Amino acid sequence: FIKLLNPENDTIHIGHDLESQTIDIDTSVYIDEEGGLAITLVDTPGFDDSREGVTDTDILGKIASFLQDDGGRKLNGIIYLHRISDPRMGATAKKNLRVFKELCGEKNFGNIRIVTTNWTYVDESEGNRREADLSKLAFKPLLDGGAEMRRQDKELESAKAIISELKRKTPVVLKIQEELSAGRSLGDTSAGAVVWEEMKEMQKKHEKQLEDLKNEMEEAKNMNDEELQAELTEERQK
Repeated sequence: FIKLLNPENDTIHIGHDLESQTIDIDTSVYIDEEGGLAITLVDTPGFDDSREGVTDTDILGKIASFLQDDGGRKLNGIIYLHRISDPRMGATAKKNLRVFKELCGEKNFGNIRIVTTNWTYVDESEGNRREADLSKLAFKPLLDGGAEMRRQDKELESAKAIISELKRKTPVVLKIQEELSAGRSLGDTSAGAVVWEEMKEMQKKHEKQLEDLKNEMEEAKNMNDEELQAELTEERQK
């Protein structure tokens, strides 16, 4: 999206594989053709970063720090990108959406545009069906709160139209900024609580898997099955 508006910006990378591309917060300036207004575009890393050692807490911390810099930044608009080519919204995407909603805050939903991308990868009728389902289910709370859906289906023309809408919005302070300014730690913010809850669930799942492996190894030991013991030991070390 940002690359369309700023094609000469070499710091913005487009991801075509499973490896995360955006490492840190990246900003660039787009000069609006209508009135020559300089608009700062902000590209943030996504949650569930594919790089080893990078956690959702790290990503949330980077976003929060950026928002709090310079005495606190206000945003005219927040864009949530969703690939219409994805056949369904899985558990990870739903969790990321929960973090996004808590990060922004319900009173700021009117400044949000949910932008669907990858329309060239789906049949139009199928894309229309998915869009309708998303508006009735996953994105309904945002839409009910004032957010609007837009299609990124005409390349640069679509991107310019979306930016043109958002530049007219009254700048807002996000919920996470208000919570941090009130003295909360990152983990105690509403968005941080969602991330922490997910991390605890993952830890519990991992601990159960280890316990199951331990029990299987004990059974294999009692059965004197050395080959199975070796396989389970290898699995436990992964």
